[in-house]
Amino acid sequence: MDPREQRIGYVLAGVAAAGSAGVALVGSHDVLLAGIGALSTALLVVAVRHGQRVFTALAGFLCGIALSYFLPLELACVAYSGYLVMRTSNAQNKARRAQPTMTAAERRSAAQARAAAKASRRKGAAQGAAPVAKTPAPNRRYTPPKSKPTRRS
Repeated sequence: MDPREQRIGYVLAGVAAAGSAGVALVGSHDVLLAGIGALSTALLVVAVRHGQRVFTALAGFLCGIALSYFLPLELACVAYSGYLVMRTSNAQNKARRAQPTMTAAERRSAAQARAAAKASRRKGAAQGAAPVAKTPAPNRRYTPPKSKPTRRS
């Protein structure tokens, strides 16, 4: 998160805390609802301090739901969350575009390297062992596959 996004988050958390305290003091709503609003505001402060956009967006959305008794504050929290999600998506797209594209041959060689690494990690994999047949073990109920009919010309 950049400093501007964090400042917006702190301001929003401060307004939300004031709103929760106001509801608790006036007593026009349930005190439990004000407590939930205060906890969600504290979660938003922790998330903003942590600096991860996704975590902060989730905390802002939860804060907006918890503060549903005050519509402008709820909309502000949800808009802030949406803004952070949009910024996260744009940053991921920019990072993805910055990566070099691989040719088909490079993709094949990378897939083969991954397969070789996976095979070497596999337990009991013998070096240079012949590949195991992919047919099931014979038993009484096993019916072998039928051979394909040959065409007559």
